[in-house]
Amino acid sequence: MTFDQQAVRHQYVAQRPSYIRLAEHVCGLLEAETRARGIQCSLQARAKEVDSFLKKALRPSKQYDSPLDQITDKAGVRAIAIYPLDVALIWDAISKLFVIDNVDDKSEELAFDQLGYRGIHFEVRLRSGTSSDEDAGLEGLVCEIQLHTAAEHVWADISHRLLYKVPSEPSPAIQRLVYRLVALVELFDKEVTEAREAVLGQSGYREAMILEILEGQYYRLTGRSYDRELSREIANVLRPLLDSAEIDGFDSLMRSFVEKNEDKLQHIFHDYESDERVDLLLFQPESLLVFERLEKDEFRLRAAWEKTLAPTLLESLASVWGRAL
Repeated sequence: MTFDQQAVRHQYVAQRPSYIRLAEHVCGLLEAETRARGIQCSLQARAKEVDSFLKKALRPSKQYDSPLDQITDKAGVRAIAIYPLDVALIWDAISKLFVIDNVDDKSEELAFDQLGYRGIHFEVRLRSGTSSDEDAGLEGLVCEIQLHTAAEHVWADISHRLLYKVPSEPSPAIQRLVYRLVALVELFDKEVTEAREAVLGQSGYREAMILEILEGQYYRLTGRSYDRELSREIANVLRPLLDSAEIDGFDSLMRSFVEKNEDKLQHIFHDYESDERVDLLLFQPESLLVFERLEKDEFRLRAAWEKTLAPTLLESLASVWGRAL
């Protein structure tokens, strides 16, 4: 150790509030961008604790002589993709939002016959003009973004908890136990991708496709979860109202409807967010299709609806939309 520990501590204590704001700001920007793209992911922000920073600086293997400059993960954001295919989309969102100083794709470091830690680490800075007045001065600071799939995240956490307890290089037997888990991670992500494609390509693909598109638009507008079983049952009621051309062009149909009514939809979801009296179906993705069908053909909608669902549920949604049935 060639630095003054107490001096570094005092300096980092003074700097840490800025890194807290930086992590929260980066996380907020990425959350807004992924939501705008209809990408569901889990995001966590943190600034490295003072003791954690100092302990990292003290590691003999690192040989830091200027840890405040050399340690680049003082602010960090963790992005966990639900689907492996979303990793590339989140990467694209990061590229749009931030100045990227470095990208470290851990999978590229592995030989074809190796198993190990997977994930993508970005060192980013804010683009000029993207921080508010209260966050002025953050533009030059570095934030690390770790991008994982859900399976990679679980493996990274568990393997870290296991391996840090080993006082030296793990024995081959221990390494084999841990890295067998890596093989499962790769298989899991591959199976998730294939399962998703199979679901969207099954005989009932139309309902699956409709829900996939509605879910993206709904999440973009609300960021809220919903009851998937209920969605599937209501989609079965609504699908026959769409003709073959509307189903084939459903993505375009809903994008056009949402874009045309963006302000109205934003106000509705915001105004009723904490209103316990509102119809529960409002905060389901299929409410968007209900609103679209109210505009397109409310009479057929009502006739189909009343065969399976309570008329009062539709009347409530129509009232929220500003229509009286």
